[in-house]
Amino acid sequence: EGEAYASLTNNGHRETWPTLGKGFSEWLSHEFYKEHGKAPREQVLKDALNTLIGRAKFDSPEKAVAIRVGKHDGAYYIDLCNDAWQAIEIMSTGWRIVDNPPIRFVRTSTMRALPTPQTGGDISKLWELVNIAEEDRLILLTWILECYRCDTPYPILEQTGEQGTAKS
Repeated sequence: EGEAYASLTNNGHRETWPTLGKGFSEWLSHEFYKEHGKAPREQVLKDALNTLIGRAKFDSPEKAVAIRVGKHDGAYYIDLCNDAWQAIEIMSTGWRIVDNPPIRFVRTSTMRALPTPQTGGDISKLWELVNIAEEDRLILLTWILECYRCDTPYPILEQTGEQGTAKS
């Protein structure tokens, strides 16, 4: 969509930032400071950002970016939004945590880390928290799973019931 992003290595993992975002500008200023022992002048920083944006748009291969969920080579990836920039890789054969997913995830300032999944979970514990009739549980699970598929139309969940039936 014409937006330029930069992927950089930070503490052994890849991060992807919008080049016009505050986070990337701060990172670039910090890198300049580490190299030269002083902060860059504002015009120098603007010139560097404009150069990097031009290179990203016209001289670099185009890569897809995703927010929270992406798909690559038949596998789905869910960004855990943790400090290590890990993701959950989901395939037909199972899932695993990956340190450097092939998806370039970008994050918003309001995104928070998801809990790290554990093997051997028990879906029945969900029904202790959610007031759903037993005959409707399969459709709710289907809806939850479909929300994590980025290559299909977004499903809509409509809850009906009288006042006081815990719809919200």
